[in-house]
Amino acid sequence: MNLKVGMKVSGVVTGIQPYGVFVDIGEHQQGLIHISECHSGYVADIYRLFKVGQPVN
Repeated sequence: MNLKVGMKVSGVVTGIQPYGVFVDIGEHQQGLIHISECHSGYVADIYRLFKVGQPVN
């Protein structure tokens, strides 16, 4: 996969931290979605938005 900054990809949540979620995007690549990019508004509890194993785009 030829990845570029800002590119939109699909993946599966592999980990959740207070600052964001880690996503397996395939081909032995991990990505991080920062909490500020997870929702259009304030996120009080990221653990309510995401679950490990959840598919994301």
